[in-house]
Amino acid sequence: MTYSARRSSASTTDKDFAAEAMKVIEFAPDYPTAPDMSQKVRAMIQATPQDADLHQRLHAQRAEELRDGYSAHASLSPSS
Repeated sequence: MTYSARRSSASTTDKDFAAEAMKVIEFAPDYPTAPDMSQKVRAMIQATPQDADLHQRLHAQRAEELRDGYSAHASLSPSS
């Protein structure tokens, strides 16, 4: 079984997985698993409305910076 096929259920206690991981990526990652893992992860990463607002403002600011940078770069190009 390949590394990618095993990683969802493997952990460092699986000696074959650990040995293969050491050969491929030079460390043996630990992938915690549980029947309700999706629910546990979702509970840990829930964003507040303030987080969403900050994300929108940062995204808009970055988009503006990219537009401004592109415009400044384009104006430096020689015209034909």
